[in-house]
Amino acid sequence: MNYSSLDGFTNLHVGQVTAESFFCEVITSASNSKSYFVNNLPFRRKEYSSQQTCLIAVTVLLEAEKIFPGHGPKGFNEREIKNETAMNMVKVFIKGQEDKELSSFLRYYPTRIKNVGIDGVFDRQTIFDFKDGCNQPQVAQFVAKELVRKFGRKIGKVVFSCVPASSQERNETRNKAFSALVCQLSGAIDGFSHVKVNGERSAVHGTKMKKEVRAKRLEESNTIEVDASFFKNKIVCVWDDVVTTGTSFCAYAAQLESVGAHVTNGIFLGKTSYRYVPTY
Repeated sequence: MNYSSLDGFTNLHVGQVTAESFFCEVITSASNSKSYFVNNLPFRRKEYSSQQTCLIAVTVLLEAEKIFPGHGPKGFNEREIKNETAMNMVKVFIKGQEDKELSSFLRYYPTRIKNVGIDGVFDRQTIFDFKDGCNQPQVAQFVAKELVRKFGRKIGKVVFSCVPASSQERNETRNKAFSALVCQLSGAIDGFSHVKVNGERSAVHGTKMKKEVRAKRLEESNTIEVDASFFKNKIVCVWDDVVTTGTSFCAYAAQLESVGAHVTNGIFLGKTSYRYVPTY
């Protein structure tokens, strides 16, 4: 590491931990050098407009080391795995879907929720980055591991299908490559090409609205077409990035089941929570 890239902040220490533990380089408007997290964390590169914000960022990350001794900030790395076969998953309950196994990798705390710990902040950023397409390969690896853990040798008969985004263009950008990679790594069947989105609706995640309004929003000017002959009698695991009320999942699962699919599982990157639950 080139310490000069930190523009004078290389003497920042907390015990034996230094900025090198978290950064390869740091971007500032003055030096135009680059910065990104290490330890294979699925966080995109961070850009800082001044040396002051750079210092704040380094300080926060060093404080994270106090909370997670010997590790970088929370993310999809080896410490997220209890052992080689089991992960720290959050149980998800959706009314009317009790016959399905539903779980989430992370808890998602909306930005309006205050007093959230550093672990919650980094979980939120992981979800934002996934939506922006910045960490999909890392997330895909963990989804593939979870699929293999759940289905074992039967994985070759399981269809992996993403809840479609709000338009065909967004759906392809967000889900096409991700779904293909998950299936390549796990051996599951890729169901992406057998689902088509007609029309466009406004997004429902990240906005506060009543359940009935959310359900209506999902139906506005948007039609999802599924290949009935492909999904009939298939075991399906549905993926969605964030689950809040479960309206999106329920609507999509019901449509798949209406053509004869057996939706047995749902996996989510984040489960919306309004009360902070520490994970350390």
